[in-house]
Amino acid sequence: MPILPTLSKLPTIPTHTLSIAESLTGGLLSSSFVSQSGASKYFLGSITAYTLDSKVKLLNIDATHAREVDCVSPLVARQMAKGVTEAFGSRVGIATTGYAERPEGGGNVRAHFAVYDSTSGEYKDGRWEGKGKWERNEVRGEVARRARKLYEDWVKTWK
Repeated sequence: MPILPTLSKLPTIPTHTLSIAESLTGGLLSSSFVSQSGASKYFLGSITAYTLDSKVKLLNIDATHAREVDCVSPLVARQMAKGVTEAFGSRVGIATTGYAERPEGGGNVRAHFAVYDSTSGEYKDGRWEGKGKWERNEVRGEVARRARKLYEDWVKTWK
C-alpha cells in the first residue's frame, strides 16, 4: 500500500489560505496538498510537531491536558489546528494527532483530527480507530486521507 494517500485533486484552487499541523501523519497530509500544482497560491506551510514539548512550544497547546491524554484527544487536535493558523496567519488550519501503533497496554490505533476556520472560529472534528492489524504507514495514510476529506467536505459548504 502506498504511504501517500491517493486523493482526488481539489476541484478548484482554494481562495483561502491553509496551514497544517501534523503529529501522527508526519508530513503526509501536507505532502498530499503540495504535490498538486497551484499549492503555492494557498498553502502557507506546515509544522510537524511530534513531541509534547514541540506541540506546546510551536502550537501553544495546553501542556497539562496533553500530558494527561498522551497528546491524543479532540482538544489537542483543535488546539494544534488553531495554533498553526496563528503561526502562519492562515484562514484554515488542519491538524492530526494519534497513535500509529497500538498503545502500550493494549487498545487500537486511533487518531483525532480537526479543521479550524480562523474567520468564524468554528471547528470540524474527526476521529478514527483502526481495529485489527494495521501497519504503521497504513495508519498514517488513512488518517491523512480522512483529515483531508474532512477539510474538503467542509470547504464545499462555504459560499
